[in-house]
Amino acid sequence: MIIAKMVVTMKSEIIRKTLSNGLRIIHIKNKMNNVNVTVSVKVGSENETKENNGVSHFLEHMLWHGTPNLTEEKIRTELKDKKANYNANTSFKKTSYYIGSPKRHFERSVQILAEIIQNPEFDEKKIETEKNIILDEYKHHKDNPNYFIGELLVNKLFKDHPISKPIIGTQENIEHMSKEMLLKHYSDYYVPNNMVITIVGNLKGPEQFIEKYFTFQPKQVPILDLVEPIFNEQKITQVGKNIKATYIALGFPGVCKTHKDMYIFEAINYTLNSGKDINLLEAIRHKMALTYSISANNTNFQETGFLAISTSTNKEKVDETIDLILLELKKLETIKAKELNLAKKFLLKVHKISNQISFLLEEVVIQNELYGYWGEYEEAVNKIKAITVEDVRRIAKQYFNKIHTTIILEQENLESSN
Repeated sequence: MIIAKMVVTMKSEIIRKTLSNGLRIIHIKNKMNNVNVTVSVKVGSENETKENNGVSHFLEHMLWHGTPNLTEEKIRTELKDKKANYNANTSFKKTSYYIGSPKRHFERSVQILAEIIQNPEFDEKKIETEKNIILDEYKHHKDNPNYFIGELLVNKLFKDHPISKPIIGTQENIEHMSKEMLLKHYSDYYVPNNMVITIVGNLKGPEQFIEKYFTFQPKQVPILDLVEPIFNEQKITQVGKNIKATYIALGFPGVCKTHKDMYIFEAINYTLNSGKDINLLEAIRHKMALTYSISANNTNFQETGFLAISTSTNKEKVDETIDLILLELKKLETIKAKELNLAKKFLLKVHKISNQISFLLEEVVIQNELYGYWGEYEEAVNKIKAITVEDVRRIAKQYFNKIHTTIILEQENLESSN
């Protein structure tokens, strides 16, 4: 067992351990009496092919359907009786399963997670039943204009790149998902050396229970070739159903999580949302009354990143709204030190808070461990403090004057064009 220790704040101590089978354990030790335990698998839609896109998400659903030793009904009833909550989620790059419970039930929570992770029962009847549930989730997403346009933006911005695939998959793939596909994906990625278990709470030596119940053996995992995408400028108008407003999403190339400019993008993101002189909401809602809401969102992956700006408006005001968004981005080329200092102050505060609020710290820790971001995280404060107005101006000129993707989602009765 390899042991490392690192104190992050006065409120939480992070203890990192690796078992002999390659399973990594991170204990975020604090004074919480309730305990959360999360199993995170380094696999998501980016690891899928066109043919099996959606399998990671489908697999996430199936694992809660029980094992030969522990039925789905037993899991639900027992966790309810123990006043525990449980869930799972899938993203582009990871799939996570968690149980939160009173401290006295920690060992049983670990035992249940170990059982569903190591011994899932892929019952064919349950697979067919789950298809209906996932198809309903798929339709719900498609009916949500904000979700739909966000998914479409990623798909077009990262055209032909693994990140472009939707997490939930396609309707055709969901309908044709088979036991063999699920088993293959499970066998490839659900191994201890491709997982991290995080424990949050006031426990002593919780790793003994992980080692007791997670006994599966390591094996080589398919290697994901991290390729930086080539961005193409495009403007796409899509017809939407049952919508009143016209939705707009603009996507701009960004940088990867470990890029030297990553925190500059974070400062820009804050400024666009909450700045004094540069502010999307102030410029487009309060001054021009073109929208109810507008926001910027900076996202960073291992190999790339992007900045998205999303809003809605009247169909006659689409071009004016887009022009104003681009104008606000243009202002970044002349940003003042006072404006930047507000952003830096906010980022430093967020970094501090993320060390003190357990669920935020847990997510940070999972990302750091799965993708090797520890060095980046430890240098965050210094990198934020080092940002200059020249840095922001350089990024604005380099990234926001060139290639970007625009998605417009209009009412159904309007003509669409690509």
